Amino acid sequence: HEIISSDLVPGDVIEIPENCVMPCDVALLTGTCIVNEAMLTGESVPVIKNNIPYTSDTYIPDSDMKFTVFAGTKVIQTR
Repeated sequence: HEIISSDLVPGDVIEIPENCVMPCDVALLTGTCIVNEAMLTGESVPVIKNNIPYTSDTYIPDSDMKFTVFAGTKVIQTR
């Protein structure tokens, strides 16, 4: 079911819809996303985000950026 983004809290698990602007930073647990990060990086080429590997390691935002879909980025495609 759908909720408004202001009701999201850390730890929530969500399904990322295609053609949306992300309202928050999320770690990608499964699947892949193609996102446009131009508003953050200035780079005009879309980026593929893969799911974070299943390990016993702790998620670290600075080193796990390649598994993170950032707030304000445009999601082009999901799988």
